[in-house]
Amino acid sequence: MKALANLTCHCDLNLNVSSTMTLDFALRDKPVVNIAFDVTQPPPFGVPLWEFHFRFEHYLPVVELGAARFAKSRAELVAHINAYLDNPALDREGRRKFVELEVGEPAGESSRRIIQTLEQIGI
Repeated sequence: MKALANLTCHCDLNLNVSSTMTLDFALRDKPVVNIAFDVTQPPPFGVPLWEFHFRFEHYLPVVELGAARFAKSRAELVAHINAYLDNPALDREGRRKFVELEVGEPAGESSRRIIQTLEQIGI
């Protein structure tokens, strides 16, 4: 857990393929680039990787809210990485909306909420 926390804290951005790590980095307001191009034919998942991002209901908000950028080619991958390194605030609003949708409560207050809930149920 410490390694993951440090990773999300100290990395400038995250590269992944439809990973839940997108939320971990969004919680820290760190940009995410999703790799959305195939490097082999036929595609490893049986469908083009770009379509793969739409197969999972839990990942659709990332696409719909603009919480990450999707590189559909190697050139786009380089362009997105460079754009985020130049300006990490790009797509900040999409990340904020994604975190709000997924977490709902401010991060960092979970211990207080757990204690309140335990007190309410008499534990």
